Amino acid sequence: MVDWQGASIDPQRKLLIANASYLPFRIRLEHRQKAENAGILPKWNGQGDKPEAKGDALSVSPDYGTPYIAYTSPWLNPLEIPCKGPVWGTITAIDLVTKKIVWQHPVGTTRDTGPFRTHNNLPLPTGMYNIGGSVVTKGGVSFMGATADDYLRGFDMSNGNVIWQDRLPAGGQATPMSYQIDGKQYVVIAAGGHGGLGTRSGDYIIAYSLDGDQGAQAH
Repeated sequence: MVDWQGASIDPQRKLLIANASYLPFRIRLEHRQKAENAGILPKWNGQGDKPEAKGDALSVSPDYGTPYIAYTSPWLNPLEIPCKGPVWGTITAIDLVTKKIVWQHPVGTTRDTGPFRTHNNLPLPTGMYNIGGSVVTKGGVSFMGATADDYLRGFDMSNGNVIWQDRLPAGGQATPMSYQIDGKQYVVIAAGGHGGLGTRSGDYIIAYSLDGDQGAQAH
C-alpha cells in the first residue's frame, strides 16, 4: 500500500520512487462521552478552539460533530508484532518508460518495534511499515524518513542501496525537502512522530547539508 505520501519522480533518470507498507491498520470507534469521562478528550462546547486529545493524542481522531472518536493503530499481535509475516515495508524504483521495476528493497528495521525496541542489537532487516514520502536530488540520491524505526536514509538511485542514514529524535513521518543556498544543498525533515504508527513523538526540524554538516532545531 502506497499511502497518502504518494511517490517522487526523477526526471533525469525517468524513475518513479515509491515506498510502500504491507500491513493493515485498524480504526476503532469509541463513544465520545466515554473518552471525555476518561480524560482522553476534553469536553468542547462548540465554541472557540477545538481541544486536542491527551496522552497518545496522535492516534486519536476527535471527529468533532459526531458522537464518536476514532483510534488508529497497526494490526499487531499481543507481542506488538504484525499479524502477517515480513516484508512489512519496501522502497521501489519503476522505469517510467518501460513501466517495469528497476529495483526493490525492504526498507526499515525492527529496532523500534515490539519486543525488539529495547534491544538495539536486534535491528532485523524485515522492512518496516511507513508513512511519509521521499524526495529525489539531481545528484542521484533519494531521501526518505517515513519508516517506523526513526531513521532518515539516503538511497543510491542507480540500485536502491542505502548510502547514508542518521537517527532521528522522533518519528520522521513527513516528506523531506531539499533546497540550495549560496551553492550549498540541504535536506530538511520534520520529526514529529505518528501515534497511529506508534513512533516516538517530538517537535523537531532537522537539517543536514550534503557536505556532512548537521544542525537540529527543537521547537
